[in-house]
Amino acid sequence: MVTDSQFSNRIGEIQIKWLLGSLNKIANAIIPNYLSTHTELTDLYELLAFVSVIEYVEDIKYLLQKRKLPIPLIIRSIFEIYVAILWTNLDESNIKEITYRSCKEELKSLQSYHPYLDEQEGYSKYKEERIMLLKKRIDELKSGGVKLVDIKTKCEKLGLQFEYDIMYSLLSTEAHATLSALEERHLLKKKKGSIRLVYDHQRKIANYKIELLILFKCYTEIIRTFIKQCDTKFDKSITRIDVILDRALGILT
Repeated sequence: MVTDSQFSNRIGEIQIKWLLGSLNKIANAIIPNYLSTHTELTDLYELLAFVSVIEYVEDIKYLLQKRKLPIPLIIRSIFEIYVAILWTNLDESNIKEITYRSCKEELKSLQSYHPYLDEQEGYSKYKEERIMLLKKRIDELKSGGVKLVDIKTKCEKLGLQFEYDIMYSLLSTEAHATLSALEERHLLKKKKGSIRLVYDHQRKIANYKIELLILFKCYTEIIRTFIKQCDTKFDKSITRIDVILDRALGILT
């Protein structure tokens, strides 16, 4: 027998899934226009980040009615993309910092020993050439005064300090499997003081209200950022985004 709370939870899942699907439809409609008018490196980075968010949201839609545990980890990734997109829009030269970070991370990976890859024919030559290319690119960027900027500093400069302190810290706790996060997920305290281990169960949407609020805030702002860069007016889409955000807030608060 389905209880009232189970029914309410199910309706909430369906509504959130539908709202996310509506945002994805708007996002997909923007891409052709953006592609036709943006050809710079910064534009390519932002576009790749944008389509990554669309795919992440599709995954979340699936997980809402299946297994909800990975949702906070995906939303953390979306928040990082949100910050990166705003960062590149703040100043076009910021793409150099992102390129610098990418080169440093790839170089670090290549300089590590990979038992499987290092034994493949031709890989050592590719690895050596790639390392030389990356070092050259890193030196060029460094000579231009590029420095790494951590996400906390970016949030401060973007006016997202509150979001970082509240949202990012919360999702980092989930991502790094802290003791408090693990206890919250898998230990159920009963009234008599006993504790029961809980796993492999369906979680309620109410357990993810804060994370989903973060998701809707980030995703709607990302879409708005892209709409502003299009040469076609998306007035109806902007109105639609406002309605979707209001409905999400109504469900989750």
